[in-house]
Amino acid sequence: MQDAYHYEKYNLRLETWEHIETLLDNYNKDRHEAPDVGLHSHNKTTYERAIELWKNNKRVSIIEATGTGKSYIIFKAMSDCYKKRKILITPSKAINNQFKENPDYGWLIDDTVDSFLYHNRQKFSDENINSLKADLIILDEFHRIGAKKWEQKIEKMLQINPDAFILGTSATPIRFLDGKRDMSEEIFYGNKANELTLPQAIVKRILPNPKYIASLISIDEEINYLLSDLQKSRLSEEEKNALKNELLQKGLDWEKSNGVPIILKKHLATVPHKKFLVFCEGIDHLDKMEIEVEGWFQKAGFKNRSKYRIHSKQKVSKNKEIIKLFQDENSENISLLFAVDMLNEGIHIESVDGVILLRPTESPIIFYQQIGRCLQVGNENPIIFDLVNNFSSIKANNFLRDLNEAKTKEQNELQEDGVIDNIPEFDVTDETKEIVELLDSIGEKLNTWEIWFNLLTEYLNLHKHVSPKHDEKFKGDNIGYWVSEQRRKKKRLSPKQIERLDSLNFDWGEDRKMGPLDRLAINRKNVKMLEDYYNEHQTCSVPKREPKSENEKKFWSKELSVWFHHSLKPKLLTDYKNNQEFFTYEYNGQIIPMFEYLQLIGINDAFKKRIAAIAIERLEEEHKKNPAFGVVEFHHLIKTDRTFFLQVVNKLRNYYHENKGGRRKQNSKKYFEPGEIEKLESLGWTWASRENSWEDYFNELNKIFQETGKCEFKQSINQTLFQWCKTQRLKKHLLLPEQIEKLNSINFKWTVQKLKSSTQPKNDMRFVNNAKELPKYKTENGEFHFKTRNTIFTWIERLARNGTTDDRKKILLDHGCDIETIVIKRSFTHGK
Repeated sequence: MQDAYHYEKYNLRLETWEHIETLLDNYNKDRHEAPDVGLHSHNKTTYERAIELWKNNKRVSIIEATGTGKSYIIFKAMSDCYKKRKILITPSKAINNQFKENPDYGWLIDDTVDSFLYHNRQKFSDENINSLKADLIILDEFHRIGAKKWEQKIEKMLQINPDAFILGTSATPIRFLDGKRDMSEEIFYGNKANELTLPQAIVKRILPNPKYIASLISIDEEINYLLSDLQKSRLSEEEKNALKNELLQKGLDWEKSNGVPIILKKHLATVPHKKFLVFCEGIDHLDKMEIEVEGWFQKAGFKNRSKYRIHSKQKVSKNKEIIKLFQDENSENISLLFAVDMLNEGIHIESVDGVILLRPTESPIIFYQQIGRCLQVGNENPIIFDLVNNFSSIKANNFLRDLNEAKTKEQNELQEDGVIDNIPEFDVTDETKEIVELLDSIGEKLNTWEIWFNLLTEYLNLHKHVSPKHDEKFKGDNIGYWVSEQRRKKKRLSPKQIERLDSLNFDWGEDRKMGPLDRLAINRKNVKMLEDYYNEHQTCSVPKREPKSENEKKFWSKELSVWFHHSLKPKLLTDYKNNQEFFTYEYNGQIIPMFEYLQLIGINDAFKKRIAAIAIERLEEEHKKNPAFGVVEFHHLIKTDRTFFLQVVNKLRNYYHENKGGRRKQNSKKYFEPGEIEKLESLGWTWASRENSWEDYFNELNKIFQETGKCEFKQSINQTLFQWCKTQRLKKHLLLPEQIEKLNSINFKWTVQKLKSSTQPKNDMRFVNNAKELPKYKTENGEFHFKTRNTIFTWIERLARNGTTDDRKKILLDHGCDIETIVIKRSFTHGK
């Protein structure tokens, strides 16, 4: 019998006759005894592994794909801890309700269970955490714990319950957009009862094998990108016009033969699919796509349609009601349920035939959560339409790659056990392949790779990374799109092009599947390189460029430089600090946290020193562009480039100055290499913390007065000067007499009218109603001295500051308030 249990991993559930006799003996007994929760074979095996792991460690995680039955494992754990204290934490109220409303086991969530959400602030108060006691703690969708606002609270709760069994469940533990953190390593120390991905579940026939169709909503973005690239090319005007006409014609031809309505008709004409979940980016996107999607089905020949929508801005009860209407619909109509961030995680809807993905995402978590909505045990022939706006967001290749990797692994196991290979064939159709190859061939004719690479190098120098968002622009060009294209077309790039991109520490996106042990090994290797460099030079400040002297080159490498300058930033040290048990390093024969070693060699001071080098490098680049670059140009640079100002200039000035008085720190030199201060100043750098003096602004305003005869101007003309004028009015009591005199000499207006149109009766009525409250305010406060802050105080203060019309001044005077007097008193009072 024990040998037979080995085959449970192939989705066969095996039980002894004793187990069946127990079920018969307990049939029809009081349900409020611990029930035997029926688990699928793969869930049963997983839970048994969890029990074994609990013998040595209280924290165990279960990583299984959406739809494979993780919730029943949770109910099984609750049943085994029946009548004991339990805590159940879920990410949303909808998921929490789904547990409670489970028709078979929802009653297990009784008064012995503290059930709440990760974002429930009241439950996570220090007082409440200290009072929470449990024998079993369940963390559903535990990858959510990585959010800073919850992580420390959860960890504190676990430490207060050291004897509790901890069970965490998730479809994937990796936080891809948060430094690819593996929460199963951080929270559960790598104790995994099972790790079953969605592709593995399909290969094992635990989940149904879907039909997957990838296409584009339109190819306008690709056409426009190539047209923009066409203008940069060195082709003749005749060649440019010919390619432009070809591109526009290809776009029209594709729309007629491969548009979304054609795709829908092609793949849905002969199958009985009716109900679809449609995933959108946001409510605005939903509003737009609701009309467009319905139009697609109309053009595809599906005349009868019904549509529903759910999102977080609607009440929970409303969303619940809509989901039920969608589930209960039995007509022959096409039923579309549009959703925004409501069905990605943990929510199961019955009778779903397919999903339509309209939300491009870089996160594999969200991608697999969305397609998992139609991949549930018992669902037959599900269909997935991956429809996005650009080639780089299509996940068809990634999905097929993951399926084939899972297939190879399963085939090897089947062969070892002598089991017949019964793995299904995958139906993945990429309707974009032909147009992708066609547009790529046109793009290669343009030969603009060198131009884009140089632009990416400039982007790196400014932003210190080469991973812009897909739609991000730089100097007017869509640098994000080009970067995405390089990832997609890596196999077609030359070895030299790949080498040059690697020199910029280019992220190819291939490490998304990197496991925790790989991350640890890579970090240990890099820290070892840094240790060798430090031992030789007694500093961990690694030069960005290759040193010139042979002595300085010792233990320097491009790999070390790239890692140090682009991956080892102060904010990234937080990952080492928060995960010291995982990120360890052997130093002098002892295993210590990496964070501790990096602090030991003075990593923080190294970064402070590095900022000066970055500043010099940037100013030298500006001098190459403009040999006359000086103080004036420097002021202009830090006005227009706020990132450079905040991340470099402002920090460097803080190291240089002790306080606002401008006295120099005694130890400031330790942040500068010899000669760096003088070098910066020779390049036009100034240490003054204020970019413009009062006189500079006044002279600018005086120039406007001399040209126009007045000081008033629109904010759009000079936003900085406009804000300065506003500050002078607000802080008149702080100005020197000679400054006030200078402003008066150019007819500076100390009050300005800032009113909405007089044609708005609601505003006039509100003004009159507020004015009627003035006598009462005056009675309670004596005069309008702004002693009591309330709505009237705020309103009258704003009028005193901004001014008002003569008609409204008369209304105020009729109610006992002389606005002009208030302005005088206000200035006098603040002056005191």
